[in-house]
Amino acid sequence: MNNEINDSDDIVTESEFWDWRYKEHGWPEDPDPVLQEIVKELTPGKVLDVGCGTGRNLIWLAKHGWQSTGIDFSEIGLEIARAKAKEQGVTLNLIKLDIVKQNIPDSGYDLVMLFNIHLPAKELEAVIKKCVDALNTNGHLLIVGHHLDNLGHHGPQDPQRLYSESYPINLIPPFMHIKKNEKVVRSAGNDVENVQDVAVVLLAERS
Repeated sequence: MNNEINDSDDIVTESEFWDWRYKEHGWPEDPDPVLQEIVKELTPGKVLDVGCGTGRNLIWLAKHGWQSTGIDFSEIGLEIARAKAKEQGVTLNLIKLDIVKQNIPDSGYDLVMLFNIHLPAKELEAVIKKCVDALNTNGHLLIVGHHLDNLGHHGPQDPQRLYSESYPINLIPPFMHIKKNEKVVRSAGNDVENVQDVAVVLLAERS
């Protein structure tokens, strides 16, 4: 999908759009509360954050004993993540990679995360398969994304890319054990408007 930057008449690729967003906008540094709650039940190991952006979740995980790898197609996002990791004294393995077009270059992960990755269904299904293939036996796949209830308010405004209680759970391979699939309300990070984000949290374990 292409995006249009308002300050220009040019149509740019998604990676260029996100480079611009990361450069022009401030991003939260605290980890997602959903992640903090989920990992309470997991033993620290090897984690992959798909679409890691500026690294807020990875940095927190590294501080809590996880061997942390992140991939993103925005070089600007990765540069910010590297700088923040250095400031906070943690080590991240950060890779520029387009998960739709390229394969994950490693495997054996105990946790693979997709936070707010909203793709067309066929692309998301292919990405989920890559993530599952990268998991250890008993490894966990964590997917968190904007719910359809956000339509007209917050997050992507294409209903076909938003999540529900029946999607993307229908894209999870049948050999995965579903441990959580629920709708939650979380802060959207906009204190001025006090916007709340309705999200789907899906946790599955590879058996």
